[in-house]
Amino acid sequence: MATLDTKFKLNTGAEIPAVGFGTWQDKDAQEGAVAEALKAGYTHIDTARIYGTEPAVGAAIKKSGIPRSKIFITTKLWNNTHHPDDVEPALDASLADLGTDY
Repeated sequence: MATLDTKFKLNTGAEIPAVGFGTWQDKDAQEGAVAEALKAGYTHIDTARIYGTEPAVGAAIKKSGIPRSKIFITTKLWNNTHHPDDVEPALDASLADLGTDY
């Protein structure tokens, strides 16, 4: 059974925590929820542009004091941003909302 310490090695060599905290629904509650998840030991936070939770996720991470390098953030491109010309602007918007450069 996976625990908060279980990780999987990706083909890049990076390790992704097996258990992540999801932020779908109730975007107004996510800053507090993510803050509590980080306090509980979660290091993988999952969001998506369409959820509208990226700003709250970014705020919680910033306020947590946990170095960004210790947190694995996943987000998703929405269906209308999969064209190659749309990917980089969509990624830049997500990074800006998350308050991080990677």
